[in-house]
Amino acid sequence: MQTKGEQTLPAGTFFDEQTLPAGVNVKDEAEPGNFPVLDGVTVGKWTVLSTLRMGAHTALYLAKGPDDQADTIIKLYEEEHPVMPGIMRRLMMLRTPVIMTLLGYGKEGQYPYEAVPLLAEGSLEGQQFSEKTVVQVILPQLEEALFQLHQSQLVHNDVKPSNLFWKTRNETIVLGDFGNVCCITGQEKSGGTLAYMAPEVLFSNGLTHTPASDYCSMGITLIALLTGSSPLAGLSEKEIRREWQRGIRCPDNISPQLASLLQDLVRYDPRRRPDHIRVRRWLEREGAVDSEEFPVLARHDKGRKRIIPLQFRNRVILDIHELIEATAQDWNYTAFLLRQHQLNNFLMQFSPQYYQLCEKCAQTFDADEGLFYLLQTIEPSKEICWCGKIYRDLEDFAQQSAAECPLKPDSSSAKFLRLGLLHFYLGKNNGTKEQLDFAVRLQNQAEEDPDLAITQLLITMSEHPEFQWHGRIFYTIGDVADWLLHCEENLDSAVEELYRAKQFEAWLKFIRCGRFLPEIKSKMQEVVV
Repeated sequence: MQTKGEQTLPAGTFFDEQTLPAGVNVKDEAEPGNFPVLDGVTVGKWTVLSTLRMGAHTALYLAKGPDDQADTIIKLYEEEHPVMPGIMRRLMMLRTPVIMTLLGYGKEGQYPYEAVPLLAEGSLEGQQFSEKTVVQVILPQLEEALFQLHQSQLVHNDVKPSNLFWKTRNETIVLGDFGNVCCITGQEKSGGTLAYMAPEVLFSNGLTHTPASDYCSMGITLIALLTGSSPLAGLSEKEIRREWQRGIRCPDNISPQLASLLQDLVRYDPRRRPDHIRVRRWLEREGAVDSEEFPVLARHDKGRKRIIPLQFRNRVILDIHELIEATAQDWNYTAFLLRQHQLNNFLMQFSPQYYQLCEKCAQTFDADEGLFYLLQTIEPSKEICWCGKIYRDLEDFAQQSAAECPLKPDSSSAKFLRLGLLHFYLGKNNGTKEQLDFAVRLQNQAEEDPDLAITQLLITMSEHPEFQWHGRIFYTIGDVADWLLHCEENLDSAVEELYRAKQFEAWLKFIRCGRFLPEIKSKMQEVVV
């Protein structure tokens, strides 16, 4: 976001031009612009309710999702805005409370768009805070947001008060607005806001952007939050260059400790600025992260310090739940990490027994089998995480698997039963002896006929085990026979189709009539004759 007087340079360009915010306060009025009116239009999975604001380079809309909650902001960019799917995918993988969640992205006609949650508390723009609030609330969370972003090899490029949003007023903030995000190692030209831009970004025409640049912008942002405005606000590009050459002044009415940190953050030479470790040490020394007044923040920081993170492609994993989420998104890569013994030391931090567990699971003949054993052992759950999918429960697994019938012999659903993972799953989730015996029978059945096994599982999981066929519901074999007797047209084809129906065979077995199946088929044949 930005306010009047701020010069924000859009990604891919580098020139002075007034633009309107990338974020929005819901109380702001919509302004006319060149973007389309989307009221009532479906964008992705969201339906636009109203226009919030239009500007030269972006437009913002209030939208509702499938749950009918008006809790989403759709942000449209101008046609020329560079679209970088790789960066968008990395942002969507970030699941941290201090960075705004990217719900989705794509194109609406020729306009790129992003979808983010609506944060009705608004941004920090135009507000002035005490040193205590800045040090104990804002600085630790903003620094954590930059750390998580940089761990994903991304640079924000537009840190400023209007891109910091209250999640919980006076307690929790999130960093938002992804319009200028780029890769640390990338050569793409970035945008930014002149009044908060690091000198190396300004002087390189937007081609130099590093984590140190973000920390510099963070320093200017903190000064603005302490004083009410950026020390570079309202200045031209030429005047801003002159101020950087002179050196940015810190407020006079703050403690020497904070002044020293801020002066280091806004150093002209990026090599001399503090990095994540130095800022964290400063916070620990000043007691900010251990403050009793902010226990949630203190617990989060202490927990992160104890855990050596796991590098998972372009994200950092800090706990078991995050590992399971990452596994659902990239099952094969997690299985690879398990096989390469790269999960051992990470999981051992949560329980010493997990080291041997990883070793045992890594030695299974099937990599998928070993990974499932690992996940269900370290965090038993009704949810089933299997081969890149998460099923809500066993019934959801059965329904989705049955929808895929006929199954290929090597399908993930058939493999789940054939490897005996149903039995293992039920054992971890307090299954009864009858359920465990049933799982063994299904395992044997899956070897011969996986479609029949899946159908049996589906019928067993159903609340009412009736047989549904061509829009009719049959509760007994007599109901089926009565229907056949009155099925004057296409009787032969109806009986033949019923012969081959896995669901019919599974239903008969479920109601304990499976042993009479040959006789029943014979009687049905007599009806046809």
